[in-house]
Amino acid sequence: FDVAHYVLDLAMPFSEVSPLELGRALVAFGTLQELAQAPYPRTGGTFIDCDLPENTQDINRLDRSIRMCMAAYPPPAMQICGLPIQAFSQLEFFEKLTGLSRDAILTDLPERTIEFLEDTHAASDAAEVKQASEGGETFHHSSSAPSVMKQYQKDGEGDVPLTAWVTSTFRPIYYTTLDHDRQEIGLTFRGTLSVADCLTDLCCQIEEGAHSGMVTSAQWFDEHLRDKYRRLADMYPTYNMVLQGHSLGGGVASLLALKWISDPLLGPKIHCVAFNPPCIVTLELAAASKDYITSIVHARDMVSRASIGSISNMQRVLLHLAGRRHTNTSTDNDNGTQQQQQQTTIINGAPPHVGDSRTEQASSGAKTTGAGQHQEPEPSASASAPPPKLADEPIMNPDKQKDAFASSAAAVCESDPMSEWTTDKVLKLVSQAKKHLSPATHPHTRQFWETQLRMALTALRTLYDDRSSVLCPAGRTILMLPSQHLARAGLPTPESGLTKGGYCAMEMGPEVLDLASEIIFHRGAFPDHNLVAVAKAFAFF
Repeated sequence: FDVAHYVLDLAMPFSEVSPLELGRALVAFGTLQELAQAPYPRTGGTFIDCDLPENTQDINRLDRSIRMCMAAYPPPAMQICGLPIQAFSQLEFFEKLTGLSRDAILTDLPERTIEFLEDTHAASDAAEVKQASEGGETFHHSSSAPSVMKQYQKDGEGDVPLTAWVTSTFRPIYYTTLDHDRQEIGLTFRGTLSVADCLTDLCCQIEEGAHSGMVTSAQWFDEHLRDKYRRLADMYPTYNMVLQGHSLGGGVASLLALKWISDPLLGPKIHCVAFNPPCIVTLELAAASKDYITSIVHARDMVSRASIGSISNMQRVLLHLAGRRHTNTSTDNDNGTQQQQQQTTIINGAPPHVGDSRTEQASSGAKTTGAGQHQEPEPSASASAPPPKLADEPIMNPDKQKDAFASSAAAVCESDPMSEWTTDKVLKLVSQAKKHLSPATHPHTRQFWETQLRMALTALRTLYDDRSSVLCPAGRTILMLPSQHLARAGLPTPESGLTKGGYCAMEMGPEVLDLASEIIFHRGAFPDHNLVAVAKAFAFF
């Protein structure tokens, strides 16, 4: 019911907009995002030198986590995504990816004999252990010893297992692993791959400062698995505990880590790794969890920028682009003249010229309309004049025109930056800009068109609401950018410190909210969510 209610609330504002107009607005804004390099915040974050030894160790740990996340998906799904590993069963797939035996996957708690911690108290504590005569459970009566390994019996058939390969709403597929070589207990969650998973994703209201659907999922796992993982932590006191997942799984793992970090037994052992996670927490929660949660966002991934706040922002932009032409017909003489002049200034294929005949025609044509009169246009010299067209020729005298454009652009932004941006105008702008963004174009000419694109995007971003409903990934967010994307976004490209896949790692910090305020709708948004693409960024395969 909550999902249906939210979908209706999202769709209702579009009821008066035709699907064709909505589609054209989406294409226009997505293309504008792509050409203006919108996916990257203005500051670019803090560069991480991947050649440093401590960072190399972190990357090696990411290698193991990403393999665990891939093993949660069916082999055909990963092969379609480009993974060069074939397997005929889920367990065989797990073995090939992780190098572990299938016996490393736990369904129930293992049966163990009495063991003690390997510390100075172990020998003295052994004398104080008393075996219960019935029940087969071991009790420890020493108050001075830090811990003792306990022997636990397997749970009954009605209990929730440690591994489940069947999904349901608020309960994605998960599995538990025990790696003795690395001394690591792992809990891995799969991402969205079923209708039930999609329902969990769509429950995206803000609850307790986080994504409501994934909060519900994390609560379920907390209630049913916390006690068992406490037992595992007690049985293996020197082992670390890693929670990991991709997409939906990364969000659930992060929220579960937020719940378990306060547990005195689990908290000191926990670290969480989330690949392309959704926006699930507020900026305050993200900052508070940066020491034990790491979120990896790959390039232009759409999911890591989607929340109820960014969806609301996109809704405003699409409604403005699709419906603006219906409101332009009721403008008076002064507004019409101003809009026509702004249109000539920004949308023409070159910066404004003094005495430009097209500007004069547009201004004189606008003055022929009676002030305050709402009537059908009559045939006249002004009505028959063609609208200003984009210039097809390259820009001449780029130095002079760049200065002229800078002053005129400032004037337009101060007057009314939203008046001229409709779907048609944006489509014309991006169509003409594509012709002048090639490396062979004169640098000043290319800069002129890049400035026009950024001005259009900045004007549309003024429709965005406040950030109170914008969420972001949990913990420490690291944005992985290809080196060529850095150059196109105007960010400095480091000469060293890149990953083996040629990617630059940027720690976002507070700038993550800029990243999460705008959904990306162009051709790179969906492929970059692919988990195999993330692995290739680190050259793991």
